[in-house]
Amino acid sequence: MKEKKKRPAGPLRPRPGSLEFLDANLMLGRWTEQALLFHDRAGLEAELARHRVSGGLVYHSWARHYDPAEGNRQLWRELAGAAGLYPAAVLLPFATGEFKPEELAGAVRAKRIRAVRLFPVEHRYTLADWNCASLFDFLAEYRLPTFLELNQADWNEAARILGRYPGLPLVIAATGYRHGRILYPLLEKFSNLYLETSAYVTYEGIEDICRRFGSGRLLFGSRAPFMDLGGALARIIYAGIPAADRQAIAAGNLKRLLGVQ
Repeated sequence: MKEKKKRPAGPLRPRPGSLEFLDANLMLGRWTEQALLFHDRAGLEAELARHRVSGGLVYHSWARHYDPAEGNRQLWRELAGAAGLYPAAVLLPFATGEFKPEELAGAVRAKRIRAVRLFPVEHRYTLADWNCASLFDFLAEYRLPTFLELNQADWNEAARILGRYPGLPLVIAATGYRHGRILYPLLEKFSNLYLETSAYVTYEGIEDICRRFGSGRLLFGSRAPFMDLGGALARIIYAGIPAADRQAIAAGNLKRLLGVQ
């Protein structure tokens, strides 16, 4: 009988419980009749506990689909006293007076804003300087991680923002398996660009970004409640990368950007 060939040794695959995960892309609230994984804080916390995820960065559906200011207030009410859940505010340009820099500064100091999400296409504004310079000046002053979904931005404008505000962490979310052709040139040129992993399903895409740009540019996210946490977790748990890189992506990079222990 022929001797069975041994498989080449690869990186050790840890059990899920040996990693700490912090989710960069979570949403609370209802906005549709669609059945989602959860819609309130109790459901969110139960889902995180089921997957042994320690917490995450959360925005509210009202802030995206109804009214950003009221949605942010509802988010703060729902997250009051929550351990490990950090609020991401949805903001608008300042020209209409819906948001005032001095009030936002107080919310940042009070830790009611840990990060920001922008939806320029859905909220009908442009990222051009003549409209958003004062908003980005504010975000850069406080170094607030700023999340943009790939379908919400003109990438020439995004490149301009990355270059003009090198201290501002800009996080790209809602990507797809072919988006490396946009992301790689930006990752190479701008050290303040980060990628949230929930929809980045390119074959060995996590591994390739780690090789080319380092694991410090990746943030674990699930996009729950629209997507189940299991698949998003698996892409990090079973990625062929060193353990230190896996932990950085799972939680360490987001903790660093949010300034939390």
